[in-house]
Amino acid sequence: MISFRSDYSLGAHPEVMQALIDTNMEQTDGYGMDPHCGHAAELVKQLIGTDDCAVRMMIGGTNCNVALIAAALRPYEAAVAARSGHIYHHETGAVEATGHKIIAEDGENGKLTPAMIDRAFEEYEDEHTVLPRLCDAFYIGGTKNGALFGEALVILNKKIDDHFRWMIKQKCGLLAKGRLIGVQFEALLRGGENSLYYRMAAGTNRMAERLRKGLEAAGCTFISESDTNQLFPVLPADAVHRLEKDFFFYEWAPEKDGMIPVRFVCSWGTTEQDVDALIRAVREGL
Repeated sequence: MISFRSDYSLGAHPEVMQALIDTNMEQTDGYGMDPHCGHAAELVKQLIGTDDCAVRMMIGGTNCNVALIAAALRPYEAAVAARSGHIYHHETGAVEATGHKIIAEDGENGKLTPAMIDRAFEEYEDEHTVLPRLCDAFYIGGTKNGALFGEALVILNKKIDDHFRWMIKQKCGLLAKGRLIGVQFEALLRGGENSLYYRMAAGTNRMAERLRKGLEAAGCTFISESDTNQLFPVLPADAVHRLEKDFFFYEWAPEKDGMIPVRFVCSWGTTEQDVDALIRAVREGL
């Protein structure tokens, strides 16, 4: 079985695993207060080119989104997201469980546009309606380059103070052995633009581009454009079921008119042989 299910199906990269082994017997403080988390935070600041930020080590995307939104918004404020956005579509109502409404827009290629944000504000009247205050994954200047921002959350007219650590703890995102996250980010980010992180990402994206070109050549259509390691082709249902015998991937949406949107994801461990095998199987099934 060849996996295109997600980019976290594999374990750690060997260099990251070695870093964990090398530091395993160290005694450090917990909850992200160790030197590895501190160093990793400095590496992040160097990469983004600013010291004017706080970097926290957390355990997953949903935890990050829930804690950030809960800290950023007042109880009567809401987030705006594309209907396909992760915080609306794929987090089991975790954000809304904190008491913050998500205003959903249909989106364009999976992202918000300035006009959609304006429309969300047009629905706001006064103290009888929630106030839109935060936007998820939107186009900068209305261009498709914004798609590269992925699930980044953009806060409007709002700052989060140092009490964010309290919010992380309350939302179950503060790992006792926090250094396990810090050590991994250290291993990934050392070397700036020549770091393991960039090398892994470049290889992953090359495999995704190889897959995209192969699927396009086979005649596949896609539910959205993608500049990342995730592809969303639409395939005949019988072809999908045949592929599932040898490949592991998501059926992204229910079958409609005999067609099923699927998601193929490349990871740092995806090989050219994996990609070419999938392309051949898709071509044979169409």
